[in-house]
Parts: sequence; C-alpha cells; structure tokens
Amino acid sequence: MSLSDAQSPSSNDVSVSELISQLQQGLSNVKLCYERERDQRPVQDTEELGNQIKALKRENQELMRNSSLAADMNQRLTAQVEELNHEVMRVTEERDAERRMLRRYRQVIRDALVSKEMEQNDGLETVESDGSEGSNWGIQREAQQDYDESEADAAEIHDYLLDVTSQSGSTTSTPVAGPSRLPDVKDHRARSRRHRARVSSDSPSTPTEDSFGESSLGLSISEARVEEQSEEAWVLEYTHPPRASKVKAGPIAWKYLTGRVGLDEEKVASLKRLLDSVDFGLRVQFVEDQGFAFIHDPIILEDVSGKQSYLIDWADEETNLQLSQRIKEAGECCDYTFHTFIFPSDRERWFYISAMTWTIEDVWNVWPSLSETHRGQVVSRLRSRSQNPEDTRDVTIMDMLDREVLKQFCVRLDGDSHVELSRDQREKMGYGPRQQ
Repeated sequence: MSLSDAQSPSSNDVSVSELISQLQQGLSNVKLCYERERDQRPVQDTEELGNQIKALKRENQELMRNSSLAADMNQRLTAQVEELNHEVMRVTEERDAERRMLRRYRQVIRDALVSKEMEQNDGLETVESDGSEGSNWGIQREAQQDYDESEADAAEIHDYLLDVTSQSGSTTSTPVAGPSRLPDVKDHRARSRRHRARVSSDSPSTPTEDSFGESSLGLSISEARVEEQSEEAWVLEYTHPPRASKVKAGPIAWKYLTGRVGLDEEKVASLKRLLDSVDFGLRVQFVEDQGFAFIHDPIILEDVSGKQSYLIDWADEETNLQLSQRIKEAGECCDYTFHTFIFPSDRERWFYISAMTWTIEDVWNVWPSLSETHRGQVVSRLRSRSQNPEDTRDVTIMDMLDREVLKQFCVRLDGDSHVELSRDQREKMGYGPRQQ
C-alpha cells in the first residue's frame, strides 16, 4: 500500500465533516431567519391593526359628528313641521268657520225669502211689523236674542240681516222685512223646488175622507184612501214646514230647548240620541207631560193646495206597529194634538210648526208613483239614516221598497183648529208679538 492511498480516506473524512458543518450552519441560519421573521411579524400585524383601529376611530368620530348634525337638523325640521301643522290646522279651522258662516248667511237669507214667498202664495198669518206670527220661522227674533248674548257667529249673521232689512225700506207686514222687490225670485223658487218631489198616481179622484174607524190599537185611523187629482197635485217636501202649519217659530238652538221650550237636560239628551238613530222609520220623540212631539228629518207629503199634509216614512212592519202604539200611548194625554217641532237635517235647528192633530191614515202607495229622480231622493234620505253597510246601498234600499219590505207609514197633520193654542205656545217660548 502506498502512502498516498493511506491518506486518501482521511481527506475524504474532512470534506464530509466540512460539508456537514456547512449544512448545520445553513440550517442554523435558516432557523435564525425564521425565528427573526416570526418574532417581527406580530409586531407588524399589531402596527397594522393599530393603524386600522385609528382609521376606524377617525371614521367613527366623523360619523358621530354627522349624526349630531343630522339630529339637530331633524329637530329643526320637526319643529318646522309642527309649526306648519299648527298653521295648517289654524287655516283649516278658519276656512271651515268661514264656510259655516257662509252657509248660515245663505240659510238665513233663504229662510227669509221662503217666508216671503210663503206669505205671498199661501196666505199665512202675519201681524204688524213689530210682531212675529211665524211666517219667517222667527229668524229676526232669534237673531236679536243671540246678538244680545254676544254670540259672535250668530251676531254677524243677524247684523247682516238687520242691515238688509234697514236698507230695504219695506213696509211689509212680516217681521223680517225684505226688499220691496225680491231679486231673483224665480231662481230661488227653482232652488226651493229641488227639495220637492212631484208625486203622481194612477188614481184620478181628489183626496177625500169618507170614514173614520178604530184600529186594533184604539187609535183613530182614517180608512179613506187618499188620492190625487193629477201629477201636479202632490209633492214630497224635505226642508220646509207643511202647509198645514199656520203658526211657526224658530230656529230654536239646542240651548234654548231648556229655557224657552221647557225641557230638562235628560229630555234634551234623549233628543240628541234621536238624531243618532240608525233605524228606518219615522224618527219621533214624544214628551207626553207637555204634549210635545219632536221629529227629526221629516218627509212631508202634501197636496199643493195645502188642504192635506202628511208625515210619510218607510220601515219594516214591526217598526211601524211599534210606532203606531207609541203614538196611541202618547196621544192619550192630549187627544192626539201635539205641539210639533221638526229638525230638518240640512238646517240643523229645531222649528216649531204649530199644534197639530195627528191621525194615522192609509194613503195610496206613494213609492211606485215616484219618478226615478224622486225615488233617488227618497233612497238618499233613507240611506243617510242607516249605518248598516248592507242597508246603505241604493240598490238594496230600492229592492226593499219595491218588495215592500219597507212599508209606508203616514200620519196626517191638521193644525187649522189649533191656531190660538199654537199662538199661546209660541208666545210662551218667547217668539210671540213684542209687548208695546
């Protein structure tokens, strides 16, 4: 073996050792780098997260400032809206008050014109200009007393009327003196006729009363069948008093029912409930101990000559029987003669229309004799009284009338023989002729 061959393995061992040492050194370096990188990353992540938190805080502060500004703006806008709502309510109330005032103006003027027309055409009783027989429904008298009590809305209306009467220079005998020449009388009469429905029938003869009998209720009921002369002989009236009324007084406000008319608070409350009734049929309230009858929203059937006037309404048979019984019981105190008051729904006041004898009568079936237009007026009247959705449809009410589910009920009114009694009651209520 040569010397060179003996040294060769040793040098190889050195080379391997160096290689292993280098590898270990490299691994150590890698480990150091890894550990250094590992130690530095949380610091970087923490710094990055800190920066993000700072950015979010700045954004949150900006949002809070914006929210505060928005809250302030919302508060200001809410205050403005409330102020505007108050202003709108004030303006609306003023508008409604003006409309009510205008309606009162129109109603009082219309009543005055109607009174004048009724006096001229029907020959209603009148007295000298310082009295109030009632052909004007006591408008000026009511006006003056409302003015004395300083009711601003009524005072304005009455001042207007007083101005009209003082400027007219009229010497007519009615308490409310109108112009000596009434302007637009034709137009007014045309408007007045809107409330009247012409009633026609196939019966040719004039209304008569042939006999009177006793009903099963013991109430005097005429068995005569009332018929008309022609299409123009009968009307349905919704607003004005019947022609049978010769002595009138009013309008009578609710507050005067206790003082002037003499009702207690309980009876006045009962009358208010009468206005809220939702049933079909004649709406009447009797005050037996005083001989009073109060009718809400009456429908008047009468011939144009003024000889016969009827209350007419429609209800089911049971309701009509109950009404007959009520009239019988109430009439026992006063021989079926009631001081009669009416409350037309479009006037919203009570009116005294004389002491009237009430007599239930069977007349011809009015509904089939009405034209479509006038049927619509009757249906509209009946519909306004009912809150049952099934009963408020026009087709339903018409069907009930056609099939006579709603039956006709009539009461004849006669005030001719009670004029003095009516005058006494009118003066008792403070609507009579003024004392000299």
